[in-house]
Amino acid sequence: MLTYKDFCILQVLLEKKILPSHLLKKALQTSYQTESPLRHLLLSQQYLSLTEWEQAQAIAAQQKSWPDHPARIQIENQIIYDRLRLSGKINWQILDQVLEQAQKSQNVQPIQQLLTQKEFIQDDLLVKFLAIEKNISLACASCQLFWRLEYFYPWRNLACLFCDTPLERCKPHSPSEPPFASHFLTHTISLKGLLQQDRGPNFSSTFSKNDLFGHYKILTRLGKGGMGEVYKAYDLKLERIIALKVINPENSQDHHYAKRFQKERKVISTLQHPFIVPLYEAGEIQHRLYYTMGYIQGIDLRQYIENRGPMPQEDALKIMLKITDAIAYAHQQNVVHRDIKPANIMLDKHGHPHLLDFGLARSLSGVETRLTQTGAIVGSPEFMAPEQARGEKEIDYAADIYSLGALFYFLLTGRPPFLEKDILTLLLNVMEKSPPPLLQLQPSLHPGIVYVVEKCLEKEKKKRFSQAKELQENLLAILEGKKIYKKSKFMGSQLRRFKRWLQKRWKRRAS
Repeated sequence: MLTYKDFCILQVLLEKKILPSHLLKKALQTSYQTESPLRHLLLSQQYLSLTEWEQAQAIAAQQKSWPDHPARIQIENQIIYDRLRLSGKINWQILDQVLEQAQKSQNVQPIQQLLTQKEFIQDDLLVKFLAIEKNISLACASCQLFWRLEYFYPWRNLACLFCDTPLERCKPHSPSEPPFASHFLTHTISLKGLLQQDRGPNFSSTFSKNDLFGHYKILTRLGKGGMGEVYKAYDLKLERIIALKVINPENSQDHHYAKRFQKERKVISTLQHPFIVPLYEAGEIQHRLYYTMGYIQGIDLRQYIENRGPMPQEDALKIMLKITDAIAYAHQQNVVHRDIKPANIMLDKHGHPHLLDFGLARSLSGVETRLTQTGAIVGSPEFMAPEQARGEKEIDYAADIYSLGALFYFLLTGRPPFLEKDILTLLLNVMEKSPPPLLQLQPSLHPGIVYVVEKCLEKEKKKRFSQAKELQENLLAILEGKKIYKKSKFMGSQLRRFKRWLQKRWKRRAS
């Protein structure tokens, strides 16, 4: 059994070469099988002395990774604040006051300690809201070693001390059972954290070249996402190259998801548009849900922007016109995409965009297909609408309008509207904050483009374009030089702020 402090001390012991790595590996295996505390085992087996352990502890306590280090406490206070704010279980004004008190005190205090001391929340509820778990096993996929933690905090990411591979959650099993790689779990993102489900030692989650999946021959893997993996494959029946998406095991074996998957595939298979990658077939093979799409040889917009930087505004405008036309068509068929993002748009060799991966799409034509649970966050955080970030059940066309605005913002600036490493902080920003003004990032943008992006990114659904067709008409008017668009209510203030910023900058240079 390990604590986070023990982990920091072990890191120092290895870095200073006080403890040989082979002895620590041996002690880890023994500790896991006998459920003995690792520190006690190291000392009792005389792998190191108590003095050496205490010396390493003194060094570790000076590092920022130490749980009690003031810098670490400040960072974790903000993370815990964001998580509690997102949960909605504690009044945000109380949270603001407690955070301010924790950060400004002479000795920085953990925010959770103050919350419980002032009886704003009980210990057991705080542990529940923060998803803190006891006696959790982590594993290194490279070394195939297991680390048992006394308490697991989801926001603390640990890496293997021997190979620096990120440690992953693994299923609990008998200590006498040897720790093989088959005990690793697949993961999917949800509001509550990581969901782990064991699929058995013989369950293959990936495929290699020339493997057969039904009548599909695997050629190469194209990518991997939260829902599954995409392969370039050869259809042996129809003798053609296709893109094959195989859904993750945890979703494939979930009855609720499988039911929704089958219903939505029927709807999406009817979509026929030049800028939508066609869906060919969907079903289940080897207990895995899958669907096949047309194969587009090219590059996705995310890779394109990463390689070349922001697009010229006229090129971005033309791309957005075609994508918006595809979304407008889908909306006419009562289908909402819900996951519009650069990685889901392929550019072919002629530069035409193709919208793919309707894996999160849903139909609005019938109540029976609305199987998404309230509270489940659906979509990609950087490009999802505020109502998706809140986990609302009723996601309609307005969510796609917002995502189109976020996509346009990305093409013009080379970055999404919000940039945060912590997922919960990112979701809070999507729900509550405004992105950096476009004119601050790209001062030469056409006023109509600024208006369109701003209107798409409105927090309230009713303030966005009412439908994709209206957005398309505004984009076309800008391209043709017409002025049917309205002046942005924010544009004047943005220009004034930008002008003042330029004036201050030139004064500093002149002085």
